[in-house]
Amino acid sequence: MGVDDSDIDKMEAVNSNSQLYRQFGNSIVVDVMCAMFRNLNIKGVRKDG
Repeated sequence: MGVDDSDIDKMEAVNSNSQLYRQFGNSIVVDVMCAMFRNLNIKGVRKDG
């Protein structure tokens, strides 16, 4: 989901597994979202990735 393993370790230290599942289940990969916006010609999306 675009999150580093070190960030996941930090999240695991303060959240339960069920909370982590909810957080990741309600997320979207930022790179995928940007690609969708580019394909839809929505302005304001950087073209550097």
